[in-house]
Amino acid sequence: MMSRGHGRIINVGAFADLVPVSNSSTYAASKDGRRALTKTIGADMGNDYPDIFCVKWIPGYLNTQVIYLN
Repeated sequence: MMSRGHGRIINVGAFADLVPVSNSSTYAASKDGRRALTKTIGADMGNDYPDIFCVKWIPGYLNTQVIYLN
């Protein structure tokens, strides 16, 4: 991307860093780290690569079934 001077970096995130739920502190912290990483990459690109974009995409809520294995 840097040699071409344009491109897109898309990090897939979750709502966990915005609206954390109980018993998910580690997961929420990892998602907050991804948010910070996305912003930092964008700042690093800065004025040198204005046509390389780094964004976080949150696909939305997904209700998954929890399966407990004995």
